[in-house]
Amino acid sequence: MKEIRKIKQEFLCENSSVNSIAKNHGIAWDTANTVITLPMEELKDRGKRPNRKSQLVTDEVVAEIDNLLMDEIQKKVRKKQRLTAKVIYRILKEEKKIFKGSIRTLERAVKERRRHLGKSKNKSSLPLHYPLGSTLRIDHGEVDLVIENERVKAYHFVASVPGYVIRFCQVFPIKSREAWGEFIERTFQFFGGIFPDITVDNDSVLVKKILGTEREQTDFALELQQHYEFIIRYCNPAAGNEKGDVENAVGFCRRNFLHGLPEADSWSLINRDLESLSHQIIKESTHYKTREPIKEYFDKLPTLLDPLMLEIKWRKRVVSKVDACQLVTVDKHDYSVPERYVGSHTDIRLMAFHVEIYVDDERAAIHSRQFGKDDSLILDHYLDQLLYKCGAFRDCKAVQQHKFHPLYEELWNRLSSRCEGKEKTSEFVRVLILRRFYSQETLLLAIQQALDCGAIKYKAIEAFSYQIERQKLCSEQEYSIDDQEAWVCSVDQYAALCGGGR
Repeated sequence: MKEIRKIKQEFLCENSSVNSIAKNHGIAWDTANTVITLPMEELKDRGKRPNRKSQLVTDEVVAEIDNLLMDEIQKKVRKKQRLTAKVIYRILKEEKKIFKGSIRTLERAVKERRRHLGKSKNKSSLPLHYPLGSTLRIDHGEVDLVIENERVKAYHFVASVPGYVIRFCQVFPIKSREAWGEFIERTFQFFGGIFPDITVDNDSVLVKKILGTEREQTDFALELQQHYEFIIRYCNPAAGNEKGDVENAVGFCRRNFLHGLPEADSWSLINRDLESLSHQIIKESTHYKTREPIKEYFDKLPTLLDPLMLEIKWRKRVVSKVDACQLVTVDKHDYSVPERYVGSHTDIRLMAFHVEIYVDDERAAIHSRQFGKDDSLILDHYLDQLLYKCGAFRDCKAVQQHKFHPLYEELWNRLSSRCEGKEKTSEFVRVLILRRFYSQETLLLAIQQALDCGAIKYKAIEAFSYQIERQKLCSEQEYSIDDQEAWVCSVDQYAALCGGGR
């Protein structure tokens, strides 16, 4: 059209001849004359053939497409089970052998026939606006991670403030009520307040049954609304477009924060990194329309939201009995308790990452929650038994699972070279029991001193531990240990008393 306007301008305004215009533009004299003489409206439609029939999409092809589509309509076939253009293409080209064009040509024809038969409509959308702080949307997806050198499947939870590109994400090994509750609590802590309205999909943790436009909610969903005093809104089934911003946020966080195969030493560390990355994106980004810093919107949120409540740990409670091996079983994983609780009935409180075991309102044990193949057996729970069952030390599952500090391994080797039979095991177990009374730092220093002077028996290590603790106490109280009446031996003196040797 630019060239047509230029030709007309040269003829009408610059008084150029048809011959000169044809030469300047490299076109035939007849073409130049046609452009000059015809009005612009006719030139726009020139070359178009609106009533021309396709030589590929013949009446026979159209009739066959209509037959296939009408058969779907009569059978009331589900939308996701309808014939695709690719299947129709194969039927018409390979089976019926009445179509010779490309699949793209047939896709356009099928789309047009669906629209003609009323089964396909041009999609339209409503412009929406959400005041800042009025609503929050939550969704989750799946990602693969490496936690403690083991590849695991994780659930990637994302919260998004619609219209403002403010996102917060965390990962959990499960998507049960404990994970949902923990994520919602962390989300409100992150944003500095409680949103009055939450939009989610129809997750089985929150919805028991879909009854048309109504939802039969789970007890957990009702507990959430009662505690935080917000309203939960559910999307229509298979209508992810109703919360498209958080759907996009899930993909954004997966691509930018969890690409490849992320590795971490623990769940807490990777979630701490994700929270830091969420803050970083907020600080660095600008709004896609207003071009204002996202940080300004984020800083306004606490003033617009309901105030935070006391932090709550969402959990599931299970009742179980301690078996003869000092174990309770939860979700196909075993967790140990001290020997005195054998035969007791326990109240087990499952949280997203921890398991707390109570007996008569007394906490008997706390474990990291297990999700892989291993159980959680704490060595300290079995030390009392091992004192009088020394022969079972090497075969004890808790011993096999425990990761000993190199100083403990050196102590075991030295005891093995100096003691015979069950004595070495008894001495070693007694040293392990000292951990109940002294810090790990103190005990390691005591073992190091014992190894240096060759006094490696339990009594020597206990004396060294006591001496180290006394020195720390005196240092904190700002007076010398020499001012105390209590006598404390030196390492050399103790080595001499024990007969020396290494």
